Amino acid sequence: VIGGTRGIGRGVVEASLESGARVTLAGSSQQSADKAVSSIKAEYNSAAEYPATQHLVGLGCDLSSQDTAERALDDLLARAADLNGEIDHVVYTAADSLSLGDLQAVTPELALKAAHMRFLVPVLVGKVVERHLRGKGEGKGGEGDNGGKKRGDKSLILTTGSIASKPTPGWSIIAYFAGGIKACEYLFFSFLALLPLLLFVCSFILSPVIHLPTLPS
Repeated sequence: VIGGTRGIGRGVVEASLESGARVTLAGSSQQSADKAVSSIKAEYNSAAEYPATQHLVGLGCDLSSQDTAERALDDLLARAADLNGEIDHVVYTAADSLSLGDLQAVTPELALKAAHMRFLVPVLVGKVVERHLRGKGEGKGGEGDNGGKKRGDKSLILTTGSIASKPTPGWSIIAYFAGGIKACEYLFFSFLALLPLLLFVCSFILSPVIHLPTLPS
């Protein structure tokens, strides 16, 4: 769970642990990841009731630089697989603080800064995931062998905001990015072939809606 130290990502981590999944959460630094892991383990302190918490791993992943973000994602997924086993699902919920306000205050610098975590990094996540969510013994065609899982058993989940379909004054640029993530679901679904992709849309009151992509003809 990339962005799993707090907010929606933290909720995904906790729900996954309650379902018995092995979870690796990623924060913007190792310190933030370690703090989240300690907090979650303290909250779920019954190893008998929640055995999956024993396998919870926290990793730092600094995605702030466009020059190193792809390498950081590659390293993150490689380390997660080494520490916690084959990766089945990747959830992206990471974001930085909003840096845009009224349209008249927008500058190219501010717009590009806001685009980094809301456009560039999600695209890089899709690119890197294609390399890491291939099952054991699986070639580019997506077929597994030797007991390995096929890509149809794996998934990529992106998150965006309902602002894309419910515009709010002062949020026009952010709405543009949010709508772009929805467009990416169809691109990724086609590009990643057998890999299911879900889009998790969150409103201001955190009412989630899951949008399943339509199979391309």
